[in-house]
Amino acid sequence: MLPALCGNDRICSAFRRSYLCPPLNRTGFPVVPKTLGRSAAHVAAAGLLLAAAALVGWELLPERRVLRDGPSHAAFLSDVLRPVGHLHRLRAAFVTRDNRIFAIEDHQLYSSSDGGRSFSLLGQLPELDPSWHAQILDRLARTKLGRALHGNDGPSNIVALSTGTILVFYDRIYRSDDGGRSFNAVFDPAAFGFSGPAPGAQNVAVGEDDSVYYGEYKTGPRPHGVHILRGADDGRDWTVAHRFPPGHTFHVHSVQFDQYRNRYWVMTGDRDEESAVYYTEDDFSTLRKLGGGSQDWRVVTMMITPDALFWGSDNDTSSGADIFRYGFSDGRLAKIRHLGKVAYYSTVLSDGTLALSTAYEPDSPYVRDHRPPASADLWVSIDGREWDLAASFPYEPGTRRDGKPTRAWITFPGGEAQQLLMFTPINTSVHDFNTKIAQTIRRPLR
Repeated sequence: MLPALCGNDRICSAFRRSYLCPPLNRTGFPVVPKTLGRSAAHVAAAGLLLAAAALVGWELLPERRVLRDGPSHAAFLSDVLRPVGHLHRLRAAFVTRDNRIFAIEDHQLYSSSDGGRSFSLLGQLPELDPSWHAQILDRLARTKLGRALHGNDGPSNIVALSTGTILVFYDRIYRSDDGGRSFNAVFDPAAFGFSGPAPGAQNVAVGEDDSVYYGEYKTGPRPHGVHILRGADDGRDWTVAHRFPPGHTFHVHSVQFDQYRNRYWVMTGDRDEESAVYYTEDDFSTLRKLGGGSQDWRVVTMMITPDALFWGSDNDTSSGADIFRYGFSDGRLAKIRHLGKVAYYSTVLSDGTLALSTAYEPDSPYVRDHRPPASADLWVSIDGREWDLAASFPYEPGTRRDGKPTRAWITFPGGEAQQLLMFTPINTSVHDFNTKIAQTIRRPLR
């Protein structure tokens, strides 16, 4: 017989029937009453029910994202930016003329009418497969828990027209005429052999008359034709506005509207002979070349001002990227400073402050040859000539579906200029897919 756990058999025998010392069986081990086992099962079942009830309650709560304060994990390297806060798991995508901000996460669309301090859920993109199992799987994937588990970023290009119509570019072009509460697929580019726009948030242009344009971001084998598509009739009808013949270019990086000159800019890449900046002033009846033929003209997005164009080049060769200024007064392209890592996205704030971001491409010739810091970086300038490295976000290594390494970059919302700087790091180890908001501090010009 095993000794009592208290070490005193005499004292333990006095309490043999108490809950402190349970009865022992013939082998000397404590006997566990059957009711105790049933009680444990009941407790476990009750716990599961409470957890399920809490999960259901969480799912039923209205979705609202609120600007979070607190210390930033990003390395803010300059006093030109003052962090305001960040929005968890949300990408700011478009700013309307009345300062309404649209954001996306997974298939869910959110909006803010208070300058980005809070976002409320509007609606979500539909599952186009009508089968019952596809609908059930989509409902599960779109739950809060499902989105938290698989972390799908969703689409990036969203535009809003002056009529209130919202267009989302994803596997289809989706249209909403009820403020984003519901969407219908109005055009399938792949069904006609077309590709969609480049990922980002600034690759689709909206004109003063609500005409919508985007260029194909093709990545297949050369040569191939590349098209610019036009959306009309409030985003319902889609046709070809312009066609680059095979061998002319690889793909279109973006189409941007210039409110100062009432024209559209078109940026193409990637080889020297494929890289150029074009413009049209007659809705693509004609397309003129501003310049091209080198990596200096390999542009993803540009910063458009009354007097000049600014851009960071997408030059991933060993020589690396630079910041350029094209002045309209003298028609001259000037290099402002060296960047190194390629630049994708850029923006202009309402006070004229310029901002651009560089991307980390692990497999690019520049990265292989020079080993720069593995980070996506934010550069800011108040005059376009002097640039500050304002913030840096470390790269989080990953692998894409095609087996290639992921890239780290930073996006800005498209649409109208804002007072505060909004940007979203992607594939970074801190603040990945969190929209950050910062105030720019305009220092006296030197």
